[in-house]
Amino acid sequence: MFKKPFANLKTFSPLRSSDRRRFQNEAYEAYPSLKQICSEEGAPHLMPDDLRSAKFTAHSGVTGTVYMSKKQTTWISLENLPPIPTVYTMWQYPDMLPKLYTWGPVVQKLIDGADLMIPGLVLGPEGVLPTLKTGDLVAITIKGYSYPLAIGTMTVPTSEIKPRSGMKGKAVNIIHVYEDYLWSMEIDEWLKKSLYQALVYKIKESNASTILPLSASSLYSAYIMPCRPMDVGTEIDIKKSSYKKLQKFLKAMDKSGLLKTKEQRGETMLISVNWSHPSLQGLHKYKTMESTTQPTKDTAKQTIKPTLQQQKSKQEQAEIQEIFKPLGTSMIKFFEEAKHDTDALYTIPEVRAVVADYIKLHDLVNPQNQKMIKIDPVMCDTILTKPEYNSINELARDQILHRICLKMQPFHSIKLPGKEPVLRKGQPKPVEITQEIRQGRKTITKVTGVEGFGLDVEELSKELTRLCASSTTYNTIQGVSPKNPLYEIMVQGPQIKTITELMLSKGVPKRFIDTIDKTAKKKK
Repeated sequence: MFKKPFANLKTFSPLRSSDRRRFQNEAYEAYPSLKQICSEEGAPHLMPDDLRSAKFTAHSGVTGTVYMSKKQTTWISLENLPPIPTVYTMWQYPDMLPKLYTWGPVVQKLIDGADLMIPGLVLGPEGVLPTLKTGDLVAITIKGYSYPLAIGTMTVPTSEIKPRSGMKGKAVNIIHVYEDYLWSMEIDEWLKKSLYQALVYKIKESNASTILPLSASSLYSAYIMPCRPMDVGTEIDIKKSSYKKLQKFLKAMDKSGLLKTKEQRGETMLISVNWSHPSLQGLHKYKTMESTTQPTKDTAKQTIKPTLQQQKSKQEQAEIQEIFKPLGTSMIKFFEEAKHDTDALYTIPEVRAVVADYIKLHDLVNPQNQKMIKIDPVMCDTILTKPEYNSINELARDQILHRICLKMQPFHSIKLPGKEPVLRKGQPKPVEITQEIRQGRKTITKVTGVEGFGLDVEELSKELTRLCASSTTYNTIQGVSPKNPLYEIMVQGPQIKTITELMLSKGVPKRFIDTIDKTAKKKK
């Protein structure tokens, strides 16, 4: 129902206390187990005080009401149906609805807009289907996984369905599924919240003059992503939002009056911030993905329940930080002139601070265009190539930072969940997932590089066999030292999405997952 954006969505307005209580009673009547859960001491309210509602018309013409708190979309209501929980709400209460099980690749078809067909059903841990009548609401998830990924209504009673028997036909009309447009509305709100947090508490008004202008890519990777809320951070991704592209998101923020952007040499740049914008007023600091503080027992109770990318085991994400050391005579001279230690190791923000100090100490800001920095002799020797000596007289701050980092000696620190950080030479190596065709028309998916993130190849292969419902093998990579063997995992079938989600659930940061699809048809 929500594969495409709403045809029409009214303005959200707060619910009156009486309406909120009435809606809550309707939910309790439809899902009796919720009343007991929500009555326990310390349990969050089923219908929070900040609940808002808006009437909508879906692209299919169906009308209804969507309910949203400040944090996420929580419920929808449709004619002749009880209150319908969103996927997020079902993560909070995973057993509120009976479940039907399917395979991972089928869920992708549901995300693409398909309904659940009878051939896609498999028996769950109970060994039988739950007793459901035509029109009953039902949650859908993957076999071996307890958290719902979709919700819909039965088209036939389960008493008439025989899974894996060759029976054809539709089993469930899908209403809402993970990663559909209704889900992206939640991502939009979290994305904005992360931007506000980054502006106020990371960039800061007092430091803005030394940081701006800033490229869109740097804003996203170095500021917005680290400022995602800790409890939902791994789900926040521009590609999962309704904006889809970073430039579109920033243009929307520009249009709202929050900030100013400008295209420079083909890249969107953040030029300035409206620090008096209403969205930045009275902003409270929260625990972010960048935070090192462990959540307390109380906050842990409020943590979002996992999707494929947030397994029930609540695996922490591996923390990887790029680190640099001054290397070479000219670079060491640059750091000396900036009054910084030439033997120390520096993170990217710390290198940025060194560059800012050097610019300030040597008064290199172009008075006619303060976005540009004049290149003096020391900086010329440090970051320019010989052919550029007579052609480049000034560069933007971000360009200088990029060139400085390229010339420094790279290291990286990796902290695996439950272990102490380890410093390694060179750039961090990603997990590489390659999909290709072998033996004529047979598609396989290969995975390499998992050892760098502390993953056990044998256990990973077993898990992929179950999730992908395919044959999975692994072999040592030739030419690698037998003392520190590396392996290549091979899974039958096109499994890029499923494997990527599994890597994310194991704590591998998304920026360290490279996917290559050699089966995709080349555009003519």
